[in-house]
Amino acid sequence: MGHRLRRGLLGNGKGGEVTRAKVVAALAALALVAGAGPAWSHGQADYYPNRWTNLTPQWFFDDDFPDGNKRARVRDGLAQWNGRNLPLQFAEVGEREAGFDPATDCPAPGNAMFWQDIPDGMGALAITWTCAGGGEIVNSSIVFDSSRSWYDGVGDAADGFLNQICSLPPGCENDLWSVASHEWGHMTGFSGPFEDGHFDPNADICQSDPGPQHTMCPFLEIGTERLRTLEVHDIHTFEGSY
Repeated sequence: MGHRLRRGLLGNGKGGEVTRAKVVAALAALALVAGAGPAWSHGQADYYPNRWTNLTPQWFFDDDFPDGNKRARVRDGLAQWNGRNLPLQFAEVGEREAGFDPATDCPAPGNAMFWQDIPDGMGALAITWTCAGGGEIVNSSIVFDSSRSWYDGVGDAADGFLNQICSLPPGCENDLWSVASHEWGHMTGFSGPFEDGHFDPNADICQSDPGPQHTMCPFLEIGTERLRTLEVHDIHTFEGSY
């Protein structure tokens, strides 16, 4: 079984209208994608139609978010982006009761990390809700699905073959660090033209050879840690936008 990361858009943001976009790391494919993809090309502006003008956005954990390793892996995911040392730097400001619904409140009073049950019909591991208007991000929050089986450690998973990943650590669990890195990418404003907001799934960088894949590819095999770190095109598109 595999997992696909995909993005859905609600509203269009024309004329400066504030809209909500949801970015979904969703349950999808039943097999690994194999074979060589087309030659890679991309335009940086295509991936960041909305950006932060407040370059030090503050964020916090909703008070229902589990302590310990799960919060640590969210921070590890953010470190991949803050660690590029660009003007955009997300600043953690602790914990509190969020008091808003990121799916309906736009704008919302803050940027939060939520640990909630995501309805089965959405097929999601995590959802990034971004409120934006006129090309500017107003606020953004991530919801991680509390009903899923998560690996919240830092060890290695099997890295590439469907018939191996359930017999090696972390077994048949979803790698929280990988999903957090991916969702933080959407929180920076990443919204590509392929596969509902990601890199082209048929490009070589998103194929299933063993080893790391680009964080903003649209799928993650269960039991692997392949999206934890930023790769060359993740970095180029981000640096070209900030």
